[in-house]
Amino acid sequence: MPYYYHNEVWTPFKYVGIRLFIDENGNKWIKIWNKHRRPFFKQSNASPFEEQ
Repeated sequence: MPYYYHNEVWTPFKYVGIRLFIDENGNKWIKIWNKHRRPFFKQSNASPFEEQ
């Protein structure tokens, strides 16, 4: 499993158990209650302008 460094972003959702994080690359992650962190959006490295 890759190593990520996360910073927590404060939102009012924290009061109901939903926490948001940003990693060192700027990707957004979400954690709901005691479950694992997961990417907030699907993160794709492919550019829509590249030819395949």
